[in-house]
Amino acid sequence: MRRTAFDLMVKPLGVTRAQWWVIAHLSRHDGMVQTQLAELLDTGKASLGALLDRLEATGFIERRPEPTDGAQSAYS
Repeated sequence: MRRTAFDLMVKPLGVTRAQWWVIAHLSRHDGMVQTQLAELLDTGKASLGALLDRLEATGFIERRPEPTDGAQSAYS
């Protein structure tokens, strides 16, 4: 019942429950790299990457270069 209520609440924003979960974690851990976020959310990097791409395309998150590792990006 709580999930249904939440889904109805965020539906006008065009955000899924999975996307909101990512946004919530990034709001508390600004600048987290994808590997860290995948571990925290207990999900694969590839599936998380697609989710992050959609969130970035809609402007919900911002990708920034990670200075310590040229291959990774930090998200906020």
